[in-house]
Amino acid sequence: MKKFGVFRLYVLLMLLPVFTSIEGKAQDSVSTRFRHHGLYFELFGSGGMYTINYEYRFNEHWSARAGFSTWSLSLIAWKFGVTAWPLLFNRLSGQDGNYLETGLGIMPTTLSFTSGENIFSFEDREKQSKTILLGTAFIGYRMQPVEERYFLRIGFTPLFTFEEVLPTGGISAGFTF
Repeated sequence: MKKFGVFRLYVLLMLLPVFTSIEGKAQDSVSTRFRHHGLYFELFGSGGMYTINYEYRFNEHWSARAGFSTWSLSLIAWKFGVTAWPLLFNRLSGQDGNYLETGLGIMPTTLSFTSGENIFSFEDREKQSKTILLGTAFIGYRMQPVEERYFLRIGFTPLFTFEEVLPTGGISAGFTF
């Protein structure tokens, strides 16, 4: 039952950009200027602690994002590390700088764990690492005034596999060029 629920969530997230692409003709007839490139910093989003992202907007409604995050936590003799590369396609629905942003993608992630008795050197320590492929999504609010170069985002950024869903959220700030 649990796996079936996660599968339904995965299918829903896959179809979400399609559902949000249904818009009225009046909005499509309004032409706004936008910049194609964006850089932004995301706190507590897809990459865990933070992510630095590059975004390319194909048109007013579709964009692709590539990000990078690497961080670690240490406690005496143990160290846990994460390196992640979120890759998403996004759909923006809205007007006048206020958008519902939905996105879906994948995130190759390397997890590492180091443990050992010797806390003063790396001798006698055991290091393990594993690379996994996670699914990721974004649904949230994006404020990007039409004539300005900055934008702000806040949203729900779940990470998922076919067996589990980790609900996370993030906030972003960036600029376009």
